[in-house]
Amino acid sequence: MLDESKDVWVTPEEVADAMVELVENKDYVGGTILEVGHGHRRVVPQFNNLGPSGAGHAVSNVGVAIDDVWDKLKGKAWTG
Repeated sequence: MLDESKDVWVTPEEVADAMVELVENKDYVGGTILEVGHGHRRVVPQFNNLGPSGAGHAVSNVGVAIDDVWDKLKGKAWTG
């Protein structure tokens, strides 16, 4: 799914830095949800959230993975 010429991942260091900031920065109250992307952060609002955007939140070839799942499911009998 990942196209390394276009897509980027959030690094472990970016996530760790954001976690430390949540603990140390008094501007973040308990229950704050902080979205961490590659090179950016934002507080996720309780209402009317448009969802993640920017680098590190999606991959270019997600359709490939969806097609792969459907191909694997074809011909299998699934019961509820």
